Amino acid sequence: MAKLLRNWPALAGALVGWAAWGYGFTPLAALFFLLWGAAPNREVAYLTALTYYLAGSRVIPGAAAVFFGENTSLLLGIGLWLVAAGLLALPWGLLHCAQGGLRNAWRPLAALCLVTVPPLGFVGWLNPLLGTSLLLPGLGFVSLVVGLVLAIWLSLLPARRCSRWKSGLIAVLIGLIGLAGQPSPTSMPGWVGLTTHEGKTPEEMSDRMIRYSRTQELVESAVREEGTKVVVLPEQFLGRFNLDTERALQYLLGPMLAERSAHALIGAALPTGEGKQTANVLMHFDGAHWSPIKARFAVPVSMWKPWADDTTVINPTDLRLFEVAGQTAHVSLCFEDYMFWLHLGVFMTNKRPEVIIAVANGWWAQDGKAQAIQDEHINAWARIFKLPLVRSLNAS
Repeated sequence: MAKLLRNWPALAGALVGWAAWGYGFTPLAALFFLLWGAAPNREVAYLTALTYYLAGSRVIPGAAAVFFGENTSLLLGIGLWLVAAGLLALPWGLLHCAQGGLRNAWRPLAALCLVTVPPLGFVGWLNPLLGTSLLLPGLGFVSLVVGLVLAIWLSLLPARRCSRWKSGLIAVLIGLIGLAGQPSPTSMPGWVGLTTHEGKTPEEMSDRMIRYSRTQELVESAVREEGTKVVVLPEQFLGRFNLDTERALQYLLGPMLAERSAHALIGAALPTGEGKQTANVLMHFDGAHWSPIKARFAVPVSMWKPWADDTTVINPTDLRLFEVAGQTAHVSLCFEDYMFWLHLGVFMTNKRPEVIIAVANGWWAQDGKAQAIQDEHINAWARIFKLPLVRSLNAS
């Protein structure tokens, strides 16, 4: 019983990870810092972070079994789940110190940096800094700075004498704010992000022709609505984009888009010309010209596999904004939704965008919580910077 009581932060970490992600209560992730600071030693601190990440990413084992194919062993998903959580928890274990005081303020800051920037940042989901930043959303960098200061303060608070009642009161306040729920980001007038249920990316020619026809139906239906300027379709919606794809959609969509001065953004895999390598792209079509918006990163192991000939290429240093229909847009393609460092880099190196465009292909997400957790990451950035969000998803 004594050991169980000593390890209570680890048990509470699992509860926080479970509740904060998947149910729309992202600010609850701020409680992680209180629990980490309350850990009596590094072992318990590591376990607290480990249970937080395991609970928050609980959908990985089942999702991986579907994503990688029906012949994939569940053990692969469990292995990926455990390894990712174990690595992300490592800085929190190594940098923990049971003593408080400003002299140790660098410890939570350093741990946050390590789990945010690559290489750990390449799997940097469930960042608890999003939770503290959402306690005061809508102020952009001010929200992030306040979130960082709160994170450090919450981490140091439990170590102070006679502060248990303060920690408890603050935990209750954070809980009330978190459980109040998060309003959805605002929409962009005249911009339509479509949700589809079209299954896996088409590969056979017959399936591709059906997908072209379906693309025409969806875009035509959207642009018929008065005031529609931009239609966004999900990631990898077209499959491999080649000359046949361009000609078919030029014929099917070109006249319609040109007539209404509308734009279509459609997900595809664009060959790089080097073997079987492709780039994950959002193809921008204005009725006359095509231009690719390339993803900066892709899902490790399944898409980004630099050891394989059919890898999806990445370019993590490309932090540009893109112009669509006269508006500057920050574009996030699927796995990029999770990347704290990527979004922070875009906002730090550019002028403020006017809209966030986020596309995903969640045909594999049979558990609705998997997609909800991903949505919560990109929704957080839209709320922190008070930007409209155009979301397009191919759901299961």
